[in-house]
Amino acid sequence: MGGGRASISEPSTQPASSNVNRMKLTVYTAPWCRDCHVAKRWLNQNNISYEEINIDEAPDAAAEVIRQTGKRAIPQFVINGTWVQPYIPGKGFKYQEMAELLGVQP
Repeated sequence: MGGGRASISEPSTQPASSNVNRMKLTVYTAPWCRDCHVAKRWLNQNNISYEEINIDEAPDAAAEVIRQTGKRAIPQFVINGTWVQPYIPGKGFKYQEMAELLGVQP
């Protein structure tokens, strides 16, 4: 046989948060939305990349939010196709729940 060696996969040494880099995250927002600013600041602080869709500028974006969630409530996260509301109206951003969902280590 040839002189090649069998390749053996080593266990991943990347942190769990590296899985976030393979995730597709879309964030529906608007410039006037205070909760949107909080959500985006948290994502940026945790180096989580995302595509932002401004519902005031993107054609049909507000209608898509309503179609998917039944209400015009932003911010909305779409994580690999699954819609998630990252805040509780009147109470704020769900820091712990989003950290667990997105693999962010405290």
